[in-house]
Amino acid sequence: MARPDPHKTEIHPERTLFQWLALVVAAVALLALVGVGAVWGYGYAKVWRAHVLTDEAKDLLGRNKTEEGESKLMAAYTLEPYDTEVLRALAAHDLSMGNGHALNFYRMLLALPQATREDQREALRAFLSFGDLKSAEELAQGLIAKAPEAEDYALQAQIYWRARAEPQAISFMRQALALDAKNRANQLLLARMLSLTPDDRQRAEGLSLLRELAGTKDQEGLEAMEIMARIPTLDTASQQETLKQLRQHPLLDDDGRFAAWELEKHLGERDTATIMREALESFKSTNDLTRKAAAARWLYNQGQPELALELATPSESLANQALFLVRMDALAFLKNSFFFTGRGRRRNWAIRPEARWRGIAPGRRRRRSRECFPTWGSMR
Repeated sequence: MARPDPHKTEIHPERTLFQWLALVVAAVALLALVGVGAVWGYGYAKVWRAHVLTDEAKDLLGRNKTEEGESKLMAAYTLEPYDTEVLRALAAHDLSMGNGHALNFYRMLLALPQATREDQREALRAFLSFGDLKSAEELAQGLIAKAPEAEDYALQAQIYWRARAEPQAISFMRQALALDAKNRANQLLLARMLSLTPDDRQRAEGLSLLRELAGTKDQEGLEAMEIMARIPTLDTASQQETLKQLRQHPLLDDDGRFAAWELEKHLGERDTATIMREALESFKSTNDLTRKAAAARWLYNQGQPELALELATPSESLANQALFLVRMDALAFLKNSFFFTGRGRRRNWAIRPEARWRGIAPGRRRRRSRECFPTWGSMR
């Protein structure tokens, strides 16, 4: 076998211009792919992290850890301000807190191409809850124009009801039940509307439907009894039976308790002051500020602003907007102002019309006017 000659130089062929160009193009393409992959990976990581934060926020809010949950939600929103999951969570939370910013989040959500029909319905419900009937009507027209379902007719009925167009509202509810006759939520809504109409025949139809629904132990049955408890024309025997069944219902919630206390107050079997104090004590120890705000609002609506203030304490009112508003309403009613008290801030301005004109303190007021009552200036 011949050995290679070590003195013989191996000749390598020179690369052509075409080969060099091919190498350059391949290198550029590889770098471009790496760059696109990095950008895509970063975007995907941001979305993934935003969804993780949103899920954590939902869990915290569900356990009444409002401050931590809101912090997580805002972090998710900072990462992905136009993500449908993030916007849904923000809108739902603000709506549950009675915060009008929920409407802005719903508008942002509906502007996205990924928004679903259910998103439109949830936004419509939010507009209804804040009294924006014009925006709700626009959404309802869009839903009914494209393969309407029973829920769409029911939402349109609620818009008409809020607009005091009772005949149209009842008509749309009947259309909703024509599409889904077994929908108990819609049956309950129709029964509620019928029971509040001035027509005797329709009220009798509504009461009959309510009695039928109240015979079950589900959520609709509970709500049917709550409606019956608030019908003043119901005979005494029926009211007493309703009160008994309501208190024994396995799903009894806060709304049911409020209805029961109202009915008991109407029947006059116990002193009103005792009933109201019992209601107050039932919510004093809860850490759920949403429940406490609902109870304080109910007490205020029952003509008990002093008891409402016992629930809407200064510190807790600063942590919950609904509770804050109840406290302000109660203070305005009582013409009192001990909201901003504490170390270093002991000045309690009297909330008087002349003292609150354009935020001027009592010692520096320039004019008095009945037009300013009740006008809220800055709390100093």
